[in-house]
Amino acid sequence: MEDPVKDISDIIITLTTAPPSEQKAAIYKYYTPTASFTHPLCRTGSFNGSRWLILQIYRWYKILSPRIEPVVDSVAFDEPNLLLYVSLRQKFKIPVVPYYLAHVTLTTVLALTTDPDAYHAMSNPKEPDAPVSMVEHKRIAHGSDADRQGKKYYIQSQNDLYALSEWVKFILPWGIGVTTIVSLQIIATFWCVVGAVLGKPLTFLEENVFGGNAERFTSGTILGKD
Repeated sequence: MEDPVKDISDIIITLTTAPPSEQKAAIYKYYTPTASFTHPLCRTGSFNGSRWLILQIYRWYKILSPRIEPVVDSVAFDEPNLLLYVSLRQKFKIPVVPYYLAHVTLTTVLALTTDPDAYHAMSNPKEPDAPVSMVEHKRIAHGSDADRQGKKYYIQSQNDLYALSEWVKFILPWGIGVTTIVSLQIIATFWCVVGAVLGKPLTFLEENVFGGNAERFTSGTILGKD
C-alpha cells in the first residue's frame, strides 16, 4: 500500500468478495510472510509461513458466505505507530442455513510495516511462502531508484475486534445470540447498580476520608496497614 487510508477499502473488498485467485494475490501482495490474524473465533500466531493460514481463513469465510457485502465506514491511520484502524459493516449469509443473515459491525486494527525485508523474505505466490533466490531477494530488498521513490506499507498483523453481541451472530443465528447477550448485559448492569448502592459507604470513605485518592484507598490504608 502506498496510501493505507485510501487503499485499505479496496483491499478489504478484494479479500472478501474477489475470486480465489485475486484473493490469494492480494494476501501475498499486502501481508508479510509472518503476518498474524486474530479473530474471536480463530487465530494464526506469527511464524514463517503464517500468511498461508490467513489465506485459508479468508477462503473458508468466503465458502461459508459466498456473498459478503462489506462497507467501510471510517479509516484512521496512526502513522507514528504504524497502526491502521478500520471501522466497517458486513452482511454475512450462510446459504445452507434458512433465513440466516447477520449484519455485523467490527473494528479491525492493522499493524503495518515498511520493512521490505519483512515483506520480501519469501514472496512466491505460486507456492505457500516459497523462498526466492538470494540474488532476487537482494535486488528486491535494496531496489532500484524507482522502487525507492514511494514508501510502501505491508500488513504485519490483523486483529478483528467485535463487540460480544456482534461476534455471537456467527454461532447463534436468527437473533438468538444477540438476545441472549443483550439480556445478560442488562442483568449485569442491574447488578452493577446494586453493587454501587451497597458500596456507597466505601465510596464515601474514598471521597471524604482519603480525599479521593483511590490508590491510597485501595493500598490497604483502609485496613489500618499504615
